Amino acid sequence: GTFRHLTYEQYIARGDRENGSGAEAPYLQGAFVAIDPRDGSVRAMVGGRDYYDSQFNHATQAMRQPGSTFKPFIVSAALDWGIVKAEDQINCHNGVYKMGPRLLHSHHPNGVLSVPEVVVKSDNIGMAIIGERMTNPGLYRAVQSFGFGRPTGIELPGESRGAGRLARTGAAA
Repeated sequence: GTFRHLTYEQYIARGDRENGSGAEAPYLQGAFVAIDPRDGSVRAMVGGRDYYDSQFNHATQAMRQPGSTFKPFIVSAALDWGIVKAEDQINCHNGVYKMGPRLLHSHHPNGVLSVPEVVVKSDNIGMAIIGERMTNPGLYRAVQSFGFGRPTGIELPGESRGAGRLARTGAAA
């Protein structure tokens, strides 16, 4: 069917967001980048919803924390270096774990998970425990091994080295 596109200002002015017809949606932006895993080439990229409404490219100009998308990189390094094995069981402490002075939480309480399940369920506690096993210098080495913190050479506007929290010494900030 027809999808009526509203600008954000029109959406806010309409005021009746709860009882809408379903044919309208809030004015959201997003980004998508498809990368060929064999050679790292960009195969497709969408930087926003409507170029004429906004020329800001959410794929190349927005600063975002990587969040859970970073977890597979850390786990793959831990697997590659023999720090964990896929069949290892990680006690995720039902979603609450004390790490030094910090109390960490997962979105959903999980008990014991295999390493692949930690990634699939995006369990924060399981990842923290894997990170502890890797040590801060190991985490830093993993991040560097995937090329984070270095320019890609693609020459896209807005590229930065990133704003990682691991210092060069490997100590968490």
